[in-house]
Formats: sequence, structure tokens, C-alpha cells
Amino acid sequence: VTVRNTGYISINGSSCTGADCKDDNRFIKLNGATFEQNGMMMSDVIKLDSYGGEVVASDTSHFVANDISGNLTMSSKVVKDGFDDTYIVQNMITAGNTDALNLQSQSALFDATLENNGDAVLKMKAFDEVVENQSIAEFLKQNYAQGNNESLFNDLKDQRTVTELNDAIRELSGSDVFNRFAFEDLTMMRELNMDMNNTLFTNEKKYLETSGSVTPWNFDGNSGSNARYALYNSRSGSKSFGLGVAFSDVRSNSGKDSKNSRYDQTFQVSAPLGYRKNGFRFITSPRLGYAYGTYDRDGYQGRNYDGKVEKRMFGLMNEVRYPIRVGKWSMAPSAEFNMLGYNVKGHEDAQKYALNIKSQNNYSVESGFGLYANREFKHGKKGLLKFNVGMAIYHEFADPYSIELQMRGMDGTYKVRDERRKDNRAVIRTGFDYKWSDDIMFTGSFASYLDGTTHNNANLDFKHKF
Repeated sequence: VTVRNTGYISINGSSCTGADCKDDNRFIKLNGATFEQNGMMMSDVIKLDSYGGEVVASDTSHFVANDISGNLTMSSKVVKDGFDDTYIVQNMITAGNTDALNLQSQSALFDATLENNGDAVLKMKAFDEVVENQSIAEFLKQNYAQGNNESLFNDLKDQRTVTELNDAIRELSGSDVFNRFAFEDLTMMRELNMDMNNTLFTNEKKYLETSGSVTPWNFDGNSGSNARYALYNSRSGSKSFGLGVAFSDVRSNSGKDSKNSRYDQTFQVSAPLGYRKNGFRFITSPRLGYAYGTYDRDGYQGRNYDGKVEKRMFGLMNEVRYPIRVGKWSMAPSAEFNMLGYNVKGHEDAQKYALNIKSQNNYSVESGFGLYANREFKHGKKGLLKFNVGMAIYHEFADPYSIELQMRGMDGTYKVRDERRKDNRAVIRTGFDYKWSDDIMFTGSFASYLDGTTHNNANLDFKHKF
């Protein structure tokens, strides 16, 4: 509970009687409650810690005593409704001895000190000292200096701890939503390209028509994302020419709480060009794409926002393999150099603290080196086990995992980034196809994605011809 006083309290220690009047409590027994002292309190001795709760002072508080000690919290209301760096409550304390008085601030954005023998002084901390995201810290600093969006800064001044402050900033800035978009989009494109290349590398037919499904299992909150593609390939001597079209869906949310969901549809066209000679195999795949998506997110204090995102995507994926035989194993060292990018923009419904995605270009430039191996084992007359394993390690030269945002009622922009993403990543894939007979087949796979996070995926299928 909260006890509020806006009047005058005078405690006469010499005439105090009654069961609750003992030691230095003098009628005031909080038992864990908060005491908002907005008026005047007088006593010979004021020991704030003996009341059994928190005592909060405002800009109308006045304490008069020969000796005052304990913890006194300055209310966040003192620093609201304005853009000053310093707020002063003059002559709040009139006391002979304040050596044991500890003045503190209810707002994580301010420090409180006692100056001039009685003035409570609250000085604002630098944003970059308390805000985790330095881009957002600079964004807030500039807007505070310009006097923009007093309501937002009042909300931030209400936060009591640095943790609570940064939690509020993440909700206001959409950090936990937008920071994962780039990773999910790039993952879909990379997985799709990997599956197409594996099909082209391993198929010896002159004409190829196929379709496939790719699931980006290596990001959180995947709720049915997939890609479907059709690929046509024609060979002429050592060269090949192809055309592929793909439709991809990204359906994801923030994970276990299933909030902050997005749905994104992408259409891509690629034209893979291949070259084979003396075992050497090379594929380069230029591609273009267009994506349109929607999302909803939980903002500050549970406010819901709906948004729309539009992207124009482009890329050039390059991979070379050189199969060799090592005993009974077929080995294929590989090297990749991939360039992906997209222009993205978006907006939310117009309401308080709404965000817009500023039109911008994002790029990914990465190299990769891998090794793939497979082997066949015969079993009986018709049984055949095909086993494959591979690992690829990638290094990112650009910084594709950040996005630039604008906020309603504020000037300028800030960036949020998925800090879990590192410059280096690795993907491990293993699998098998086991043909028991002409009618029965088992297939299985296991894959691991290693980055700032680790994700695993396993599948086991049974097939029977009727």
C-alpha cells in the first residue's frame, strides 16, 4: 500500500504514548508500505529506516529535525514534465545533522544528492551510460535536447532500475521484433540456394524438372515457414543453363511466448549457370525477388501495433566443388562467395509511439568453405544405405543484421541489431537413405546451425510403395 501525506506532521517525542509509540518510530509504522511525504514533517530526530518501509519525497516535501538519517527516495514526479538536465527542490531538508542521510532517486535516469545544506538536487545521467543500445542512446539524447515527445520521456523517467529502463526501451523501440527480420530473410534465401545447388551438383540428367521444400529450422519461433521451388536445367557440353522460380513463406514469432509474429511472402527468380570439366563443378546463380509481409508486435505497456513491410531482393550466389575419391568415400571440397541484399521499407498504423522502417539497403557479403562426403553400403540383394555428411564454415564481411527505424513524434533514426549473430557461422548436415526393398525406404537427417546461438533439427521418414 501507499500512505500519502500532503499536510503537516509534527511528532513530539516527549509526550508519545501508546503501543505503536516506541523507539523512534513515533506513530509511523509502515510495515513494508510506501510513505509519500508531500507535506511537512517535524521532529527532534527523524530516523527514516525505522519506519519499516520506503519514504518518498516530492517537490513539496519539507523535513525539519535536529538529526535526520536513513534512506530518502526522491519521487520520479520531480523530474517529469520538462527537458531539464537538473531539477532542484530547494530547502527540502532543515536539519542540524544530515551525515547519515542517504538521498536516492526513484528514476533510473537521475542521480540524487543533497547540496547547500538542504537542497535536493537531481542530475540526469548520460543516456549512453544507462541505455544498452548506443544508437538508441544517441537518438534519445538528441530528441531530449530538442524537447520532442515529452510523454515518452516521462514514461522513461518512471523506470526505477536500469533493467526496467532497458526493458521499456526495447518495447518502445521494437528491438525484440525488428532485429530478427534480416536473419530470417537471409536464412530463407541461403537455405533455398543450398538446396537448389545440391540438386544441380548431384543430378547428371541433361534436362531436369524438380520441386522441393526448404524449412528454415535454424531460427526461433518458426511456425510453418517453408519454400517451394521449380527448377529447369539444360546442359550443353560442359555448360548448363537453368531457370528457377521459388515461393517462400516466413512465419515466425518471438518463441515460447508466441508474441510479436510476422508473416512474409517472397517470390524469387534465379538463373543458375553451371560449368563442369575434369570433375570441376561451378555454379553461379543471379537472383531477383520481391517480398511483402505483415507483422504485429506488443509495444510499450501492452499496446499492440500492426505493420507492413515491403522488400526488393537481389543476390549473386557462387559455389565451386571438386569431387574426389578417398577410399570408398566420395569427397567434395567446396568454396562459396555469396552476395545478397535487399531494399526494405515499412510502416505501422498511426498511434502513439508507432514505428516506421526507413527505406534502406541491407547487404550480406560472405565467403564459405565446406567439405561434403558420402558413401554407399549394400545390404543383402536389394538393401542399399546411402550416408552423407557435410560441414561448411562461413565468414560475414558486411553487417546485414541491423535495421534503421523511425518513431512517431521523434526526429532522426536509430538502429537495432540482432546481437546474437556473429561474423562466423557453421552449418553441419548429416543424413541417410536406406532402401530395404523395392517397396520400403527409410530416410533421415540431422543438422546443426552454430552461431551466437545453436539450433538443431532432425527428421526421420518412412516410405512404402503400394
